[in-house]
Formats: sequence, structure tokens, C-alpha cells
Amino acid sequence: MTIDNLMNKELLLDARLRQIIKTYKDFPKPGIIFRDVLPVFEEPTLYSELIASMASIPTLNEADAIIAIDARGFLLGSSLSLKLDKPMIVARKTGKLPGQLISKSYNLEYGSNSLSIQREAIERYQTYVIVDDLLATGGTVKCVSNIVKSMGKKVLGLSVIIELSHLKGRSEIDFPVFSEVSY
Repeated sequence: MTIDNLMNKELLLDARLRQIIKTYKDFPKPGIIFRDVLPVFEEPTLYSELIASMASIPTLNEADAIIAIDARGFLLGSSLSLKLDKPMIVARKTGKLPGQLISKSYNLEYGSNSLSIQREAIERYQTYVIVDDLLATGGTVKCVSNIVKSMGKKVLGLSVIIELSHLKGRSEIDFPVFSEVSY
């Protein structure tokens, strides 16, 4: 495939994603513009193309494992895990995982929360790529990164469908960000 063909394919995917991603104003509170990726999962061909695009990122291929963030990240992480034959670790909201956990709190653009990862799962691998649906302020990703780093492990990158660039989440993290669509 030529560079021009590859660039055209990426532009087509970007345009198709923009057409199907829904926008909800004032959700979950006034002033927030919510970008909903769930319609992507209703279109198997588009979803497959999205996963193929995300799976082509060299950093994702170099990582020992994928960490998928609760909950939409699980949909992407599972598909990427199968496609790349990589283990998937989950970062879940408080109270959702059994066993010995490593937990950290973080701030969202409209509140705060915390995430946990099972200690046993993260001990097994050295390098990770974090996968989620969206990068906004970077709080969620930074939280997961802090958990990984607290165990002496390394995050190689972040892969998301959407980056809300005006919120500058990229500036909050110290590894590469790969996004399919930027608003």
C-alpha cells in the first residue's frame, strides 16, 4: 500500500467516525459536550476498521500487555487483545475487582473517581499500552499510569478513539498519545 493510499484510508476512517460519533450537549452536567462512541460498536465493518487501525500502532505491538479502562475501554481492549495476541489487564472503578488491589483517585472534567488494578495481574508484565475510548483532561489515564509506575512498570503509550484536544489532556501524561479523531 502506498503512502497516499494509507493516508486516504486514514482520512476515510476519520470522516466515517466523525459521522457516527454522537454529540450530547450538557451531559452529564451543564457545559459538558459528551462525545458518544457507542454507535461505532453498532457498525461491525467500521468497528473492525477501527480496531485494525489501532492495532497497526507500533507502540501497541511493542507492549507486553494492554490495560483497558472501565468501561468503553474494555470493548476496545478486548478486540485489540485478541487481534494482537496480547494479554489485557483491566482498570476498574472502585468496588468492582476482587483480590489485592492497587487503587488511585483522579479528577474528571466533571467530578472525581478512583480506579483499581489487581496487583497480581500487573506484576506479570513490564510494559503497557493504555486503551480507552476518549482522552479529555487526562485524569483517568494519569491515574492508570500512576498505578503502573508505582509498581516499577512502564507505560509506552495511550490509544484512544477520540482526543478532546482543547482540554489538553495530552500535556498531563509523559508518553505518546494515538487518537483516531481529534475534536
